Amino acid sequence: MRKYVKCFSLSVLLVASAAMGAVADDTAKLRAELDKLEASLTALKQQVSAQPTQVKPAAQKQAATPSAQVAVAPAQPAIASQPSVADNAPAVITETEWQAILAEIEYLKVENEYLNALLGEPSGELASADGMTTSATRRQSIEELRARVAELHGSQPQPASASSDASAEDALSLNGLSVAGFIDIASNHNHNTSDNSIGLDQVEIDLVKDFEGRAAFLADIEYVHDGAGAFDFDLEQGYVTVHAGHTQKWSFSLGKFNAPIGWEVLEPADYLTNSYGLVFTYGLPTNFTGLMVSTQFPSVFDWKVYAVNGWDVNADNNTEKTFGTRLGITPVEQFNLGLSFLSGAEQDNNNASRRTVLDADMTLYATPTWTVSADVSYGMESKAISGTEQGTWSGGMLMNRFSLSNRFALTFRGDYFNDTDGLRTETIQERWAVAAAPSMSIVDGLGAIFELRYDKSNRMSFTDNDGLSTDHEITSSLLFDYAF
Repeated sequence: MRKYVKCFSLSVLLVASAAMGAVADDTAKLRAELDKLEASLTALKQQVSAQPTQVKPAAQKQAATPSAQVAVAPAQPAIASQPSVADNAPAVITETEWQAILAEIEYLKVENEYLNALLGEPSGELASADGMTTSATRRQSIEELRARVAELHGSQPQPASASSDASAEDALSLNGLSVAGFIDIASNHNHNTSDNSIGLDQVEIDLVKDFEGRAAFLADIEYVHDGAGAFDFDLEQGYVTVHAGHTQKWSFSLGKFNAPIGWEVLEPADYLTNSYGLVFTYGLPTNFTGLMVSTQFPSVFDWKVYAVNGWDVNADNNTEKTFGTRLGITPVEQFNLGLSFLSGAEQDNNNASRRTVLDADMTLYATPTWTVSADVSYGMESKAISGTEQGTWSGGMLMNRFSLSNRFALTFRGDYFNDTDGLRTETIQERWAVAAAPSMSIVDGLGAIFELRYDKSNRMSFTDNDGLSTDHEITSSLLFDYAF
């Protein structure tokens, strides 16, 4: 039976950030996928259970023995031409095979429920060993089950039903091309200046194509607000990944991808607050264009190394490359530590000045409902001050996430950033920020986050309602995000 029904196992990796994976599959997208797959499995089980069977008298006499066989009536009428006796004969399968099919469906349903439960964990990301999300693999297993059922009934593979579930599933996977995305609508209010805005913030379409586990490509196409009332099309990510190796699996990704450094992630559908922290905003890159090699060692370690054009540029702005690496350590499922290093020339037409960053991020699942996350970063850039002196900066972030129920959560974040020489904020200053963000899952795929944030500086870095400089700022925002 196992040679017809693919028996697959999933490796579940709870990571600190979506930035750790070459593919950013957010939890809301996966949850919607798993819900559709659950409906498909239920429909398939009903189809199998409802199939009429005919038992030969000879088989009835042996019903109590392990070798009992059940003759299944053909699902389609015989063709008009005179068939042979063999063509008319119903397919004969054992009761054990039928039970194995039903058991396989139940196994997939239980595993589906387990993955859905894990998706309820904050910042959880589910990935297979090669870093690709498992929803496509799950659909493939369901289709193989359907094909096996159809084979046993002497018919061609057919969808479980003509329901909207089947149509939605087909729409999500067109010839192996998975389509997902999100729509982001936000309202932002600056309490210092009384500025208020509401509207569409971002629309993104994510395309993923997997070539039987040997290679894959990903493209994240976004229509994003430019901050000045207009919108721009952008390619947030676009890369090809080739997998190699037998005993030790290696992945080679070439193109534009999210920077695998720090704890916070770029996607609105993935983060837990509406705003980014100070370390993410001022101290780290968000995207790279170049080559990244990644692998995962059994149980504890995963490793990435990359050579890229530089910080947030598509074409290199000098003749030097930026090199970096990240080592992920997961000694137990409840704890993950990431250690990152990168260094390269980042100034336009200047190879002499080098920017270097060391970063450590951490996630601790303290209890099933309480998650603690942290990020500490230190950066320096040589010959950045007057062309001769080195400048430095440092910062940290601490976040606590409390899952109050399956639908409600509360997140608190505290940030600190010290721009010692003014290289990152254009002002020599120390800044602090605190944010509180209750969130709610309204329906599957649709969520809302409200955030209240307070920023403080030891310099007059903000503006009040009268246009005068001040040392603090209060903002609030409401975000609705629909992932599909």
